[in-house]
Amino acid sequence: MPKLPLTTKHDVKTTINLHREARTVEIEVVDAVSGCRMFELTLSQDTFFDNLGLHAYQPASLVQYHGPIGYRHETKTEVVTIPEKLQYLPESHDAKLDATLAPFEVDGWSCARGSGADYRNHHRSNRNGQFNVSFHRYVHPETGEPWTL
Repeated sequence: MPKLPLTTKHDVKTTINLHREARTVEIEVVDAVSGCRMFELTLSQDTFFDNLGLHAYQPASLVQYHGPIGYRHETKTEVVTIPEKLQYLPESHDAKLDATLAPFEVDGWSCARGSGADYRNHHRSNRNGQFNVSFHRYVHPETGEPWTL
């Protein structure tokens, strides 16, 4: 796992959601630089309010996410020509598009795959086999080096 660029302090956005019907409280902490979710804590409303009263060690559900925390998110849009025989194929055929997308997926850039991919969306097509495909990557805020797994 790559070393985090910011080791002492993170700017974070915290969201607290109170779900009345489910009687739960969700606390989500998101890294302000990358926009990546750092963790999500879910607990019952009773437990949440007990903890506000300084009663410690209550049961809760914690999901911790590992990602490019502290890295800057970048995006770009490229016009990609998708061969007619590969347009609008089911998700199971995504591997056939690897060679078409490879010239654009360099230096840490990648595009969404699967059902949400731009090359599946006819609204992103200019009707002649070309699609406006969004690519994204995360880079170190100081060195500009792309984040990789």
